[in-house]
Amino acid sequence: MIPEAVAEGLPAKWVISDTHWTQPDLEIVFNRPTNWSRLTVKAWKAAVGAEDTILHLGDVAGSSVRKDLLRLLAELPGKVILVPGNWDSEVHLAAFRELGWQLKRGLLIRPHRGWKVIFTHEPLDADELERRKALWVGVLNVHGHLHGWPDQSPYHINVSLERLDYQPRILADIVDARIDELLEVDR
Repeated sequence: MIPEAVAEGLPAKWVISDTHWTQPDLEIVFNRPTNWSRLTVKAWKAAVGAEDTILHLGDVAGSSVRKDLLRLLAELPGKVILVPGNWDSEVHLAAFRELGWQLKRGLLIRPHRGWKVIFTHEPLDADELERRKALWVGVLNVHGHLHGWPDQSPYHINVSLERLDYQPRILADIVDARIDELLEVDR
């Protein structure tokens, strides 16, 4: 059983996932623009305020923790909540904790507008999502991991960097837009 953390309201103002900073060849592997890292850092610094909270849904960096990575992360404004991804090793997580990042392992579940919003790195599979939908009236899964791939269902929201145009986005805007779309379909 996956541990769950349930609390009131969305956990952050901003959201981002799959930054993979310092990982080579992402321009080829995920068809990112050559300046994707610089674009993302610039957009983060322009959007996120020092007192803002940003939810990072995992895969922060490549396989090694380098001093230039830690310097870059220390310069990013905002308070970071991290749901670790498959590339976020224990060495990474220890370094992120030292930077003051808050780690949330397992499922992070928050109510919003009468819906349960589940935040994960990898998307919930269809069976798990259906099980959750049977328990609760409205369920959304906000996740990363799939990079540029489209959402698996109307109840999945992929917030990987490629889907966010290489910049953090306001979490409530993304979630509210999807809830509004689903409610419109139900009418």
